[in-house]
Amino acid sequence: MSAFTDKRAEVQSELSSLSEELEQQLAEAGAALLASGLLPAEEPYATLVSEVEQATARVQEMLEKRERIVAIGERLAQIESSVAELQKRGNEISGELAPHYQTIGENAFRVFRDNPLIDQEYADIFTPVLNAAEEIRGTRSELEQAESELAEKPFLEKMVLRGRIIVLRNRLALREGQMERLSREAGRQIAATDFITTIGDPGLDEAAGPFLDLMEESQRIEHEIATLEEERTALREELVSLGVDRRPATRLSELDEQTEGARARQRRFRAEIATAAKGSDLGSSAGDAVRERLEAVEKIEKEQKKARRKLESLDAAIRVEQLSGEIDQIDSAADRKRAQVKSLAEEIEALETRKAGLETQVAEAAKTRGPVEKLLK
Repeated sequence: MSAFTDKRAEVQSELSSLSEELEQQLAEAGAALLASGLLPAEEPYATLVSEVEQATARVQEMLEKRERIVAIGERLAQIESSVAELQKRGNEISGELAPHYQTIGENAFRVFRDNPLIDQEYADIFTPVLNAAEEIRGTRSELEQAESELAEKPFLEKMVLRGRIIVLRNRLALREGQMERLSREAGRQIAATDFITTIGDPGLDEAAGPFLDLMEESQRIEHEIATLEEERTALREELVSLGVDRRPATRLSELDEQTEGARARQRRFRAEIATAAKGSDLGSSAGDAVRERLEAVEKIEKEQKKARRKLESLDAAIRVEQLSGEIDQIDSAADRKRAQVKSLAEEIEALETRKAGLETQVAEAAKTRGPVEKLLK
């Protein structure tokens, strides 16, 4: 590659940097002019100021949307974590509640048994427990009766009675197991009513205390989860209103592009304000900040002119190299053609000499031959 081409790339890069710096200085000068409050309410300033204000409002709007989307995303993550923790605790409470149902059921059944005036609603809950208790009492009575008779019976009757005792003991164990299950079920149903708070039995209150504490915690958790779910729904609806379809990252990228576009417009119109003020008295009267930047603009423009002239010179040098190369190619082609012409001239001369010799031979042979017509007679 030509040294001129390398240098041209270097100067072109320098020129691009100068253009960016010039735009930046003009934009900053325009911003300083806007801040000074000295811009007249006339054209082109009125239109340019309006354009800057619109671009600035657009930038702010995009930044606020972006900030809100990010904040919503962070809050949704917090809600997700909080709901998961609350649900985990809710599941733990469900497991912790189960052991209390039997204690509540047993104490509530005791109160029911001692108070014959309890409402039918509760009586229906305790009927299975009552029936099981009666069966246990009957079975236990039969077992005690059989065991008391065992010592007085003869051997063969003892064998029969022992078999009956085994059957009664198995039945009692089965009924007692059923009684525990029925007590748990009764406790679960009673816990869903106001029986405990209405009766006011100290023993029942003490037995139900831990259960009620867990229930209160469970209800609080359910309320917190419901509140968080409402907030999550509202936040997702807000995301939709902010243009988020599925992935917030896609919308954030769109907002970043729109923000950069609005900032570019903002810089461009600020720069146009500074350009309009550059050649007027406004540029020198607006303060040091504006004046320093306009001086920097003037310096950059001089450097740009110098770089452009150098580019023109380099382009000319590159063109000279290209044209010189073409001339060298033409000269080489002409030399090849001239060599071809010389070679052809020599070949033509040799052919002419050979032709002359042949013509001499033809004349001599014709003389020896004589007239042609005599040869054919």
